[in-house]
Amino acid sequence: MSPDSQRTAAVSDRFNSTGARLVTADGRDLSLRRIDVRGQVQGGLARITLEQRFQNPYPDPLQVTYQMPLPPEAAVSGYAFRIGERRIVGEVDRVEAARERFEEALLEGRTAGLLEQHRSSLFTQELGNIPPGVEVVAELIIDQRLRWLE
Repeated sequence: MSPDSQRTAAVSDRFNSTGARLVTADGRDLSLRRIDVRGQVQGGLARITLEQRFQNPYPDPLQVTYQMPLPPEAAVSGYAFRIGERRIVGEVDRVEAARERFEEALLEGRTAGLLEQHRSSLFTQELGNIPPGVEVVAELIIDQRLRWLE
């Protein structure tokens, strides 16, 4: 794929219309600071890499939930998150096993994430032990079949 087929965009907070949220258990929102979008199109499929940057402005470590609405026919083919300089790539696993590993990591005081599909168009990712002042970057790779007009 040629470099011309990829695009990146940055969106300021005033354009916060993606529907994505990073929210604490007690309902405090972490503000969306930036969005980066890269896309590739090939063979009738669009692959979009979405990065959304949030900041923990609070003085305490947080457990937060990332919520991202997606088009109904889209499929998440990969995810990762960055907390400060640390990047953690998600692994696909059975729901029970993934939940158990997530909770075990939190009990051990480690930072952890868990991505779940609640219905075909809503994904949530839980993140735990987010240090104060740290940037959180949610990364999703989304595949979408292209629809051609006749």
